[in-house]
Amino acid sequence: MPVVPITAMRKWLMARLKADFTLMRLVSGAIYYNRVPRINGRYPCVLIAYQGLSPNGAGATAVVPSGRVVGALLFIAQGVVREGDTSTAEAIAASLERLLGGATGDTEDYRIEGIRQSEPIEIPETDNEIDYERLGAIYAISLTTKIGA
Repeated sequence: MPVVPITAMRKWLMARLKADFTLMRLVSGAIYYNRVPRINGRYPCVLIAYQGLSPNGAGATAVVPSGRVVGALLFIAQGVVREGDTSTAEAIAASLERLLGGATGDTEDYRIEGIRQSEPIEIPETDNEIDYERLGAIYAISLTTKIGA
């Protein structure tokens, strides 16, 4: 039975990011999905999260040579730093764009036809009197099912 596209993309994204030495050095291996843990969460880090379906890809059912179009999933990928470490946040965001912008690939059940930056993000926030900076982008990931999946 095919893996749900969101799960497949989460695993693919995490593996792709963890495989990059430069990014791992910037964040000391700290990559999280959905939220940074309150206890034992490390900074700087990368935070990725599913955001929904792209309006341009929702409900797509066309057949292409590589399989059936699933649509475009939106994921946010961002560097998160504490206490005004803006240059590190910028370096993390640049690494994310290098690794994700234009990328293609495969999971067991899906073909990633392409990833494009949908919208850049820059979010300053304060939580418990600690300042955080989030830099990155929302990425649209176009998927097709593999034939036979």
